[in-house]
Amino acid sequence: MKKALTVLVTAPSLAHSKNVSGVSSVVRELIAVLDGKFRFRHLRVGSEQNPSRFLPARIDSVARTVGAFFICLFGSYDILHANVALNRKSMMRELLLCVAARLRAKPIILHLHGGTYIEEIPHGTIAWLQNGLFDMANTIVTLSERERRLLTARRPDCASKFRVVYNGTRVPTALDRPKKKPGRIDVVFAGRLVEEKGIAAIINLGRRIKGTGGIFLHIYGEGNLRPQLEELADNSSVFYHGIFSPSDREKIFNGCDIMILPSLRGEGMPMVVVEGMAAGVVPVCTQLSSVPEIITDGQNGVLLSASSGEEMHNVLLALLKDPDHLDRMSTQAHDFARSHLDSSVNMAIFDGLYRRATNSLSLE
Repeated sequence: MKKALTVLVTAPSLAHSKNVSGVSSVVRELIAVLDGKFRFRHLRVGSEQNPSRFLPARIDSVARTVGAFFICLFGSYDILHANVALNRKSMMRELLLCVAARLRAKPIILHLHGGTYIEEIPHGTIAWLQNGLFDMANTIVTLSERERRLLTARRPDCASKFRVVYNGTRVPTALDRPKKKPGRIDVVFAGRLVEEKGIAAIINLGRRIKGTGGIFLHIYGEGNLRPQLEELADNSSVFYHGIFSPSDREKIFNGCDIMILPSLRGEGMPMVVVEGMAAGVVPVCTQLSSVPEIITDGQNGVLLSASSGEEMHNVLLALLKDPDHLDRMSTQAHDFARSHLDSSVNMAIFDGLYRRATNSLSLE
C-alpha cells in the first residue's frame, strides 16, 4: 500500500489567537483540502505581531528558524513547500531552509506571498537572495498572472517554473447576508497594524467620520501602531476590537458591508479580501500586486488610486448614498469568489504540483 507523501510547509503560527498572517490562513486551507492525500508537517517560522514581546519574539523566531533548518537537513519528508514574501527577512529565512532541502535533493515548491520585491526590482544582496530562491525551486507559485508576468520578465530562464494559483477560501453556495440598516454602512479593516498597511490613511478616515453618523469603522489586528488606533477609537463611530479571529469571521463579515485595505506596499492576494468577498463584503483597496486581478473597479469592489483617507471617505459617502450599487457589488464579489476563489478548487492544484515535483515519487 502506498504511503502518503510528507510535505514540510512553512508558515507563522496556525493558531487563530496568535497571528493575523494571511499565509497562516492559506496554509490552514491547504491542509484542510489535502489532508489525507498528503501528510503535512508545519514548520513554524516568522514572529508574532506582538509589540510588547519584541525582543523575546525575535529570539524565538531565530530559534525556530534554526530548528526548521535542521528538520529540513535531517528530517524525514518528501517535499518542502516554502511560503515566502519577497522581502529581505523572509527571503533570508526561506533561503536557508531551501539550501538544506536542496542538499537532501528534496523538491521545493516556492510559494510567493507578496512582499516589496514583487513590484520593485531588487538589487545587490536582495537580488542575490531572490535569484537563489528561484534557482533552487522546482516550482514557483505566484498569486496572479500579473505577478507571473512581472517575475518572468526578470527571470525569463525560470519561465517554465512559474504556476499561477489564486488564494482560496470556503465559499458559500448562496449569499445570505443580514438586511442592512438604512442610512448606515459598517466598514472593517482586519490586518497587521503596521505602516505598510496604510494605517495613516485609516487614521485619517477615522477622524473624518467621527461624529458624522452613517459610517462606522471597525478595526481588527495587532502591531506596533495599535496604540494610535486605540486612541482613535471612540466606541461611537470608530471601534478597535483586538485580533481578528477566524472563528469569528462569519459574525464579523455579516456585520460589515465594506472592507478597506489601503496598503502602501507588500501585498500579494490578501486572504482577508478573499474571505471578505466570499461573504459578500465589498473590498475597497489600493491597486497593488494581484489585487486588480480579482477586483474590477465599480463592479465587485473599488480600486483606490492611492492610500488616502480622503479618497476612502469619498468612496464611502458615495456608497452610503447609493445602497443599490453597494448591494450589486456585494453580489458580484460573492459570485467572483465562487467562480475563482474557492479553496476546494484552488488548493487542490497543489496535489498535481506536489506529485509532479517528486516525479510521481511514492513510498511503499
